[in-house]
Amino acid sequence: MKKVLIIGTIAGISLAAWTLYKWNQIEETIPGIKSGIDEIKTLEVKNGILKSVLDIFIKNTTSENLSIHGIVAKISRVIFLDKASGKQIAHAIVDINQIHVPANGYLIIKDVELRAPFVDTLLYLLANSQNLSNKIAVKVEIKALGKTFLV
Repeated sequence: MKKVLIIGTIAGISLAAWTLYKWNQIEETIPGIKSGIDEIKTLEVKNGILKSVLDIFIKNTTSENLSIHGIVAKISRVIFLDKASGKQIAHAIVDINQIHVPANGYLIIKDVELRAPFVDTLLYLLANSQNLSNKIAVKVEIKALGKTFLV
């Protein structure tokens, strides 16, 4: 009985230490993560919905590897925001449980399916057609241990 209690305690402490290590790694690396559009593969309008398939890049500008595993963290959405107002223009739901972005490296998330109301999106694009790439921010939502980060 004592042996089981000792092994259980050691396992619990080990799990807590590992979780703290992963949390610190994620928290230190997140500010150096950048994201954006790598490639627009398709663009179509059906039934008033703009649908696009994109590749999104995640760039790690830090000297630490970023490893995301479903137990600790996951990527849940890609969000397109107006930089000036912070208003969401569109988003894509993704469910990526395992990602590794090497230090000073990048990763491409392939075939992200974006859907947005066509009329609203068209009005935004027309109103902001000058320097559009400077007006839209692409953010990847990472959920880690109960906290949400937009990078």
